[in-house]
Amino acid sequence: MTRQEFFEIVGYFANPIRDVRIEIEAREITITNYNQAYMSQTGTPIPIGSDAVTILSNNANKWGREMRVYFICTDHETTPDSLDELMTSNNRPGYEKWTNRLNSRSIIDDLIGLGFRIGGPQNLENIQGHIDPQDLNDFNSGFNKP
Repeated sequence: MTRQEFFEIVGYFANPIRDVRIEIEAREITITNYNQAYMSQTGTPIPIGSDAVTILSNNANKWGREMRVYFICTDHETTPDSLDELMTSNNRPGYEKWTNRLNSRSIIDDLIGLGFRIGGPQNLENIQGHIDPQDLNDFNSGFNKP
């Protein structure tokens, strides 16, 4: 994925009509270890106790952290092409509000570095404050998609 494609996705997710929600699921030790990196990027700890954080037993048969972005896609014809290849339809019970999901931990880590947070709704002003002027056109291209 190019830098331009990535910032188009960032803009797409930053638009409040997407109602982006980020979740993390992992063993307790994994979340504890990740919390330091999360705090260094966001200035706040992982919101333990929120419904966006699922802490599994340290004995759980899960070795990494799973992270997901749930979002509303209003028009599949205008979704950024690079996102269209990565997203899946959301069929999780209780999550009918969100039409789609992204399961790319590396992209989500980069989103967090740009002002997105675990949970939702996202803070548009915070995200916009992280966008370099050189990336603004691509960000706006994604943001302005219906």
